[in-house]
This record gives sequence, structure tokens and C-alpha cells, in this order.
Amino acid sequence: MLGPIQVLIVDDEPFFINALETYFSTNENINVVATAENGVQALDILSKTIVDVVLCDVRMPLLSGVELMKILAEKKLTCRVLALTSFLDDYAMLSMLQFGAFGFLLKSADRDEIIEAVQSAAMGGTTISPEIATNLRKFLSQPPSSISDLPTRERDVLTLLHLGKSNADIAAELKLSTVSVKKSVSRLMQRFQVSSRLELVASTRL
Repeated sequence: MLGPIQVLIVDDEPFFINALETYFSTNENINVVATAENGVQALDILSKTIVDVVLCDVRMPLLSGVELMKILAEKKLTCRVLALTSFLDDYAMLSMLQFGAFGFLLKSADRDEIIEAVQSAAMGGTTISPEIATNLRKFLSQPPSSISDLPTRERDVLTLLHLGKSNADIAAELKLSTVSVKKSVSRLMQRFQVSSRLELVASTRL
């Protein structure tokens, strides 16, 4: 690759964006070309800016990391996406993988790990934090279950879970209370005999 790696940072936490910008400012091979607070802003930037690597939070308002990744895959954009998460059991990571993410990092990763992941993604490589890799290996080894016989509401809730939506987002989209959504998620977890939302997504097929 000729010239610095052009990076777009997408995160709704200004403090974390500033931290990443500080990390990259010490590396002449990486240039932060733009930052965005959500997926909607990111799409606008990507429509008019050349970007090699997108560092993208999984959970964001307006347009989640999963939804952004899905749109980028549909548009067949050439930028590589590295997913970021604060949660070891973030259920949306599997969906990011499905849509072609080039890596998964915990936000607690150190400077060198993040820089190496960006450089690897720019060259077409994949980097996964060890803690995330352990969980993914476990869940991906389990055969998915069909959801065709689920009640309509629970099927709709599960579909939105696969897109990385929070309970509040699901409640707003389906015009339900957050209490109803929580109950639906609990019933789904009991039905498929799993103990986390990540396991629920990993063990079901839409």
C-alpha cells in the first residue's frame, strides 16, 4: 500500500475517539482521515472520502455497527472494518463477522494491539482479541437452531438481536415496552437453552 493507511473512527464516545487519535498520531503509517459519532455519519463520510480501514463501535445510536457493516457489505465497498466492543459477550460480534469484518477488538486493547490490527486489516488480515476468539470458537462450534416455529413477536425480537439492537432499540422499532422485550429475550434464552444474548444469536439461524 502506498502512503499512510487512511482510517475512519466511528464511535459515540468522544473520549475513546480522542484516545485512538492520540495512539495513531505517533505512527506515520496511519492517518485518521475523519471521525464519526454514529453509522449515519460514517456512511456520509464514506460516500465522499477514501478510507482504507474503519474502526467501528458495535453499539451506537441511529445506526449500529452491525447495521453499518451490513450496508457496507451490500454496497461492496473496499474499506476494511475492525469492530470494537466494550463487552466480552457482545452478541453482535457474530453478525459483524457474517458481514465481513476484518477483526474484533476489545476497547481495552492496548495501543500496540490496535495499531497492529489496523495495519493487518489494511493488508487483508484478520485480528481477533483472544478473549473474543475463545467465545466465538465455542459458539460457532454449535449447530444453529431454526426459528421458523417461533411466535411472530419473538421471531421479530430475535431478528433485531441479530442486527445488534439493544432492548430499547427493539422496543422502539416494534412499538413495545422495554419490559416486554426483556421478557421476550428471556423466553428465547430459555427456549434455546442459552445463558447469554451472544449464545442466543450464535445458536439460531434466521
